[in-house]
Amino acid sequence: MSNDRTAEILRYLSAMSHDIGDFRAEMNKRIDETNKRIDDLRLETNTRIDELRAEMNTRFDKAEREQRLVVQKLLRIESITVANRADVEELQDRAIALEEKAGIEFRRRF
Repeated sequence: MSNDRTAEILRYLSAMSHDIGDFRAEMNKRIDETNKRIDDLRLETNTRIDELRAEMNTRFDKAEREQRLVVQKLLRIESITVANRADVEELQDRAIALEEKAGIEFRRRF
């Protein structure tokens, strides 16, 4: 093989080596950029998830407080209803007793 041919092959290999080095440097740069984007997205996502969790907890706490108030009000209504039912039954019993005294048949309406 002639010296010229050997020199030409060496120049070609050197150029290929240089191109491969440039390619690797470019790929490493792009990989680093991609990794940074992924890290940024991960941070944004985690931040947003934390915000959503805090908002959901606030809403759940509010709903729980409202539910307790509704239960308290329903319990009050229930106690009033039970008292009213007892009053109605007592009044019905009195009416029956009075009608029996008077000889009138009482018809229950309830």
